[in-house]
Amino acid sequence: MIKLFLDLDDVVLDTSKCIREIGDYLNLHREEFFITKENFHDALSTYLLTNYHKVRVKQDFIDVFPLLQEKFDIVFVSFYISEAELAYKRSLARKYGCEGVFLKHTEHKDKSSVDMTGGIFVDDTIDMLTSSNAGKKYHFCSPKKFILYKALKSADTGVTYSWENLANQLGVLS
Repeated sequence: MIKLFLDLDDVVLDTSKCIREIGDYLNLHREEFFITKENFHDALSTYLLTNYHKVRVKQDFIDVFPLLQEKFDIVFVSFYISEAELAYKRSLARKYGCEGVFLKHTEHKDKSSVDMTGGIFVDDTIDMLTSSNAGKKYHFCSPKKFILYKALKSADTGVTYSWENLANQLGVLS
């Protein structure tokens, strides 16, 4: 079976949405939590990294995952900063029955240390795709940026904006 390497943050997980929601919540409760303008970013980072379990899996991923699993050997490949984040990402790999490769952010600048030869790699960061040796790569971006990135795509790198779109490109949806 072909390996499908999937980044977690902003590909499988709705990390940015969670950060916005936490930011909005902390903003509303600044006085209660003694948060100033100067320490807001630190408060947001601390909260997220100690409560990473609040980051949810994207619904459209959940919908197409069984179809992907029939055709591909799925591997989660993701950076982590905190132990809580690592624990959550490992639990997701177990829950979905996937292999997990987790790279400590301070020890790796990209994902080139993961051998993806002959596989397919999906990430939302172009630098991660560029440094990978995967045979086929997909840039996962927002629908708003899809047209721009589609114009910039190369022979080995496709562009997608949703799991349904990617599943179509990978031939698991007809």
